Amino acid sequence: MARTQEDIQELIRRTPFMWPDNVIHAFQSGSAMHGATGNKPSDLDIAGVYIQPPEMILGIPQMRIDENGEKRQFDPDVQTWKTAGDHARSGEGDIDLSLYSLRKWANMAATGNTTALEFLFVRGADPTYIWLEHIVGNYTDFISKKAGHHFIAFAKAMLLRLNGGATGKHGQRPELEAEFGYDVKGAMHMLRVLGEGIELMKTGRITLPRPEVPFLKDVRNGRYKREEINTMADDLFALLEKCVLESALPEELDRAKISKIITEAQLVFWGFK
Repeated sequence: MARTQEDIQELIRRTPFMWPDNVIHAFQSGSAMHGATGNKPSDLDIAGVYIQPPEMILGIPQMRIDENGEKRQFDPDVQTWKTAGDHARSGEGDIDLSLYSLRKWANMAATGNTTALEFLFVRGADPTYIWLEHIVGNYTDFISKKAGHHFIAFAKAMLLRLNGGATGKHGQRPELEAEFGYDVKGAMHMLRVLGEGIELMKTGRITLPRPEVPFLKDVRNGRYKREEINTMADDLFALLEKCVLESALPEELDRAKISKIITEAQLVFWGFK
């Protein structure tokens, strides 16, 4: 179910996040963002970007009382919250919130982080002037060939996990493995990441929701054997590596320029300019 700006803002206000009025970009993330939701009800993922109050950047680190009643240093750059709790898998009706400061998000994007780069192209719930003018208006400054290498590494880790390597308890989907013989949702996301990387290297953009949604849903619904998934992945890895070599994108980003962009955005948001 698509969520309106009012829905998302209300959900954020119901969490422990301290600066709901400082959110400059928020949207329904996860499979809903890609357009490849499953047939069964699931959790609701919300992601976004915010700007901290100036004292969080210009002042000294702050202390907060954690859920155990202990005083700990507070991280103003990443705020996550799950109705299911930090150590449990989310299920139907649960809400997962992942918010990043503008500084944190920009640094992630500059490294070519796949998730961070999607923020540039997803249609958020009424994004603010700050996001549209300063970030989306300068989106090309956040993209380089380096992102292609990041997409490859991320997809390889997903493929390794899909085939039984480097697995851990967190995030496993034993119910899908029992039903289909492998994690079909993980396979879908792995192939999606490769498709996004190929498009990004070719065009400098990522289309969201994904244009290959019918194919992704077929993968998620178990229409392919794992051997077929591996063959498709091999072909897409080869194509993505070729696209990185041939891409017209710059080899590296101008990090000084990115710093100027987000500095300007924060100064305008705070009313200093």
